Amino acid sequence: MPTLLNIHANAPSTTSNCAQCHGANVVAGFAIPAANFSIVGPPSNHMPITTACEVCHVGPGSSVTTTPVGNGAKFSNSRMSHTGITNKCDTCHGPSITGSSFAGVSRIVVMPPTSPVGASAHIPSSTTCEACHLGTTPAGLILASTTKPAPGTLFATPASRQRLRSAPPGSGHSVGGRSTARWPASRRLRFRRSRGGQADTIGPV
Repeated sequence: MPTLLNIHANAPSTTSNCAQCHGANVVAGFAIPAANFSIVGPPSNHMPITTACEVCHVGPGSSVTTTPVGNGAKFSNSRMSHTGITNKCDTCHGPSITGSSFAGVSRIVVMPPTSPVGASAHIPSSTTCEACHLGTTPAGLILASTTKPAPGTLFATPASRQRLRSAPPGSGHSVGGRSTARWPASRRLRFRRSRGGQADTIGPV
């Protein structure tokens, strides 16, 4: 059998479109059982993303440092690229996700629980993260064991000041149409500081 280096050096594309041979829908068709030859495809619990394999798996510090792919290369110990991801953040970062949800991912930043109420709790809301949070994603390739405690996860900044409406002085705040007047004073203070000291309403534009 030829080496991995030889196989990849003569592939239809040596630098992109790994899915032409490694896609879940084609790997079985390339297997040669008599020669004990098979091609690795994505596991069933692969992160649910549609970006090209090489976006995450190829690059300095990732599982494949450069192409063409050399001998001994594996898909494991890859890093994550958020390139092109602009919505459905909760698919990978929702409250039901854990460090064992996806293959190769041991730790991951997820939406904090809404109770008990405290500094590390999330305000009651939907799980459409991008509706409120910063409309950018981490740059570069991220380790599959990266996590930060809340607060401080970099999800903290609102997506757009256009979604914020000033409330009348002394009226407090409204989150999703609900008044914060009954919040503990310490929580209202933290919320106000997070809004730059302003009394804002967060709700539909």
